[in-house]
Amino acid sequence: MTTEIDNANRVEALRTLIEIANDRKARGKSPDGPWFSVNEIEAMYKVGHDLFEQAQWRKAQTIFSMLRMFDATDTRFPLAEGICHKLLKQYGNALRSFARLVELMPGSDIDDPKLVMNVAECLIGLGDKAQALAVLKQALSRKRAPGNDAGLWQRALQWYSMMIKGVA
Repeated sequence: MTTEIDNANRVEALRTLIEIANDRKARGKSPDGPWFSVNEIEAMYKVGHDLFEQAQWRKAQTIFSMLRMFDATDTRFPLAEGICHKLLKQYGNALRSFARLVELMPGSDIDDPKLVMNVAECLIGLGDKAQALAVLKQALSRKRAPGNDAGLWQRALQWYSMMIKGVA
């Protein structure tokens, strides 16, 4: 379990990493090249994940947003950023993060039940139940990729069934 002292040390370490990035940028380090090593990125992700687990979603979201800028190809960062926005009831920002995630996913067949459920929850949060229903319907009509969480798909089907009764 993470203590407040551990958390303070991690936040201080993150501040140091940000200072390193700013220093590298000031010295003319190309933004096209990596500002941080893989190990540094993973350390920052762990800090964000720990903050998320402690329900400190604002701080976690800030870290995940920063990580997304440092590594625009890692799908974990926009997903985590979007979930933080969703939990903070910033549904529009969450949908923008999920849209970034979709841009990174190979092909056009998006079959990730976590993504589908998060998008539907945001649409419901924005009061757009009809669009949430359409997203769930479209996702449920597709062939599911092997390994997808059957429990999430079952939950999507239950939501769809409940919503069709309320929206139709």
